[in-house]
Amino acid sequence: MKKINIIAVVILLLSLFSVNAQEPEILFQEGVNAYSEQNYPLAMRKFEAVLDNGFVSGELYFNMGNAAYKQRDYARAILYYEKARLLLPADDDLEANLTLANSHTVDKIETLPKLFYEKWWDSLIISMSADQWAFLNLILLALALVLFIVYRFSTSVFLKKTGFYSSLIALFFFLFTIFISAQSHKRITAHDHAIVFVPSVTAKSSPFSDSIDIFVIHEGLKVKIDNREGDWVRIRLANGNVGWAKSETLEII
Repeated sequence: MKKINIIAVVILLLSLFSVNAQEPEILFQEGVNAYSEQNYPLAMRKFEAVLDNGFVSGELYFNMGNAAYKQRDYARAILYYEKARLLLPADDDLEANLTLANSHTVDKIETLPKLFYEKWWDSLIISMSADQWAFLNLILLALALVLFIVYRFSTSVFLKKTGFYSSLIALFFFLFTIFISAQSHKRITAHDHAIVFVPSVTAKSSPFSDSIDIFVIHEGLKVKIDNREGDWVRIRLANGNVGWAKSETLEII
């Protein structure tokens, strides 16, 4: 009798887990359906419910950005597109939607040009997602181990040399991709960029309300945060301008 009860409890727990696991997927699909029916507020509520369940993905943020854009909430659309961008690097559709949303903002900031190696490095990091880099790490590690085994146990001099040097090359690329994977993960978790979420912000020369006004920026602009002081943050624009703003005026990406 006790065994039957235990089995019943296990089955119940598994069924509850299955229901909970499917619920975010169901909510997401309901959000997609609502979006297709042009019920954008309902679609956003469904997508937010998915987030409330602790599930995050680039596709989810992408759809939330679309729902916000359709409601002409361009700052929120940019926020979600930028969040999606971290998880879906080099997605052409996402980049196109983000560009369209940015076209509705007031500020048109010219980006400082990067050196060729900085562009190359940035392109390399976003060429794959963090998960894809991690998968490549495992493949290279396995390859290095196989080649080392060939070197260690082969009786052929040629195979020994080939296995030894090839394992060193594979190990080098493994360490290199580990570093890139770490940079890719840092890019996602740094949370050092934000979107202006109020109509306008007057940046100050220091983290005090009575300090000198430096420049004014407007809703929807993306800024970089490079320092914090109480409820103030130091922001850096794409053109290099730096100033202080209240953190409550921004939404972290």
